[in-house]
Amino acid sequence: RELREIVDTALVHIMLTNDMFSFRAEAMMDDYVNALSVLRLSEGLGLQEAVDRLFALVDGKRAEFMAARAAIEAGELGRREDIRAYLDALWHMMAGNLQWSYLTSRYNGPGHRWNGVRSGVLTLHRDRTVFSDRAYCSLPRAEEVPA
Repeated sequence: RELREIVDTALVHIMLTNDMFSFRAEAMMDDYVNALSVLRLSEGLGLQEAVDRLFALVDGKRAEFMAARAAIEAGELGRREDIRAYLDALWHMMAGNLQWSYLTSRYNGPGHRWNGVRSGVLTLHRDRTVFSDRAYCSLPRAEEVPA
C-alpha cells in the first residue's frame, strides 16, 4: 500500500508537469484537455494565476513524494535495498521528466534550445516558447507576429 501511494504521487507530479509545459503546443492545436485549461475554466483564473496554481500543485506533489519517501525509508520497507533503488528510480523519473520538459522541442517548438532559465518570463508564441530571466514582458510588434 505504501508503494502504491508514492507511485501515484510520482505519476500525478509527472502528469501535471507535462500539462504545464505542453499547454502552448496543445493550445495552438485547439486542444484544451489540460490541467492548466481546467484550472482556468473551473476556477475562473487568468493564465498567470492558473500557472501559479498549477506550479503550486506540482511543487506540492514533490513535497508529498519526499515526505512519503522519508516515511518509507524510516520503516521496515526502507531497509530493503530493492525498495530504496525503486524509490530512487521514481525520483529520477520525476526529475528527468521535468528536465525533458524544459529541453524538448515537442513542447517548446521546432529547433528549441533551452537556455537554462528556470524563472522569469515565459513568452508563449504561436510556434515557440521563449524562456527569459527578464522581470517584465513586452508584446511583440505586429510585424513580428506570424500570420
